Amino acid sequence: GYIIYGWGRNAPQLQLPNGVGFSVGASSSIRYIVAQVHYLGARPPGEHSGVTLMLKPSPTPYVASLLAYAAGFSLPPAKKSFLVENECCYRGHQPLTTFAVRVHTHTLGRSVYMTRETWNHTGLETVVRGDPQLPQSFRPLKHTVIWPGDKLKVTCDFDTTCKTTQV
Repeated sequence: GYIIYGWGRNAPQLQLPNGVGFSVGASSSIRYIVAQVHYLGARPPGEHSGVTLMLKPSPTPYVASLLAYAAGFSLPPAKKSFLVENECCYRGHQPLTTFAVRVHTHTLGRSVYMTRETWNHTGLETVVRGDPQLPQSFRPLKHTVIWPGDKLKVTCDFDTTCKTTQV
């Protein structure tokens, strides 16, 4: 399956730009939608979380997608800063234009940042830097074009000083 949206930590709603949508249905690799709600404890009284979907019979001009970096890794105990790096080379056929970002690391994460090395090696830039302990929502981002062949690297910084065993 694919994750196409995520929300948490009392964050505001995501509003996609005009003409942008997620492709779901018969002509898409995403055939159906499963919605899950996770609470850290019991559901708070008066909680009214929800998602509103607008379904259209024809495609939108631009397709939204989620670029997720997650890998199996472990964290050593008692470290003020432990970096976990994931990198890839974008192999799509069309350029991507960023418009929003959401960083997520659970409790031990302290910062997340993504850098991009251009396909022609003309430079390295920080695309995003975020605090995963802030409200977990997609926040508007300076539009950056990611080209086929660009190298993307996401670095997560974890603080495990409160742990006595490997996580």
